[in-house]
Amino acid sequence: PDYLARRPAPERPADLAAHDCIGVHADDNGAPARWQLRRGQDRAVVMTRERYCVDDPEMARQLAARGAGIAPLRDGAPGLVAVLPEWELEPVTLYALTGAPRLSARARALIAHLTEALAG
Repeated sequence: PDYLARRPAPERPADLAAHDCIGVHADDNGAPARWQLRRGQDRAVVMTRERYCVDDPEMARQLAARGAGIAPLRDGAPGLVAVLPEWELEPVTLYALTGAPRLSARARALIAHLTEALAG
């Protein structure tokens, strides 16, 4: 709410390019980040200017709550205002790469756990 009190809320995905954004990913090479959004069959890719880049969604939520910018969070976070509520982030595909043709029970259990935990 503090950030949006100082700046007009984006009305469409392209408006994000003019806002201070908070990136959530492991690398920050200084290049503009691509936020991929969808609304039904509509798709939008926005090159954002990430003022901050963190590797933890909770840290992004805290920065957004302190008025640092707009964060790409999937769920409603207490104390934050949703922007572009009819749009959502495109899902990210993850792969488990293994070197062995047959996986150990521990490896299968880990993959099953990650699949369930990240599906939400």
